[in-house]
Amino acid sequence: MENPLGYERQSPRVERILMTGIELFEETGELAESSIGRTLNISEGGILLEVVTPFPFMAKVSLNLALYNNNIKINGQIVHLRKNADDRIEMGVTFTKIADKDKEILKMFLS
Repeated sequence: MENPLGYERQSPRVERILMTGIELFEETGELAESSIGRTLNISEGGILLEVVTPFPFMAKVSLNLALYNNNIKINGQIVHLRKNADDRIEMGVTFTKIADKDKEILKMFLS
């Protein structure tokens, strides 16, 4: 399926099953909603999550992942939503901001 926004993956995805915390914030910075998703795959540039309730398309979110006994926080934007063959919702998030220290932990996790 073509991506209507023109987003191209810059790095290969690694299939890893993780629980990922997801937070959606209001324009004021107040927490609007939080949830947990199951990671289907992850790369240095993005993540595909299986969720019960999706957040809005193009919403800016904050992700919390536990990798190697480290909690890392990554900001991202939802770039696609779809139902999979099992009628579960998949939410694709491209990473928009990650601290250098957290980026190194993510790179080690992916290697």
